[in-house]
Amino acid sequence: MMWILLLAALVAIPMLYMRYYPVASACMTLHEVNECKDGVIVDVRDYNMAYKEQFDNKKNIPLPYLHRFYGEIEAKKVIVLSSDIVSRNLSIRFLRKKGFIVIGYSIIDPKNIGSSEHVVNKKRRHCHEI
Repeated sequence: MMWILLLAALVAIPMLYMRYYPVASACMTLHEVNECKDGVIVDVRDYNMAYKEQFDNKKNIPLPYLHRFYGEIEAKKVIVLSSDIVSRNLSIRFLRKKGFIVIGYSIIDPKNIGSSEHVVNKKRRHCHEI
């Protein structure tokens, strides 16, 4: 019985770390993302959420497709746009493992997609994580 609990803990701990332990990167507002010309903006949100934002150098690759299509990202410096903390953590960790330099991220509140001005989700934006 004790071995089963130990095995379950050994399986669960890496998964919890990958998903919920915060990554060290700079959080940015959408205005800062739009003004930054250093890298490519990688939007890891779903297509139906991401098509409304128009940026100059944006590449929309949803998180489930990131493992397959990360080779389409031309630049080595990227900015990540996501809709929640888990997708931010997973995408930044994956991109760093593949050799990309993540210079920042922004979490966009999916409830404000239809409004004229998109707002960074204040509850989930953790600038103190660095």
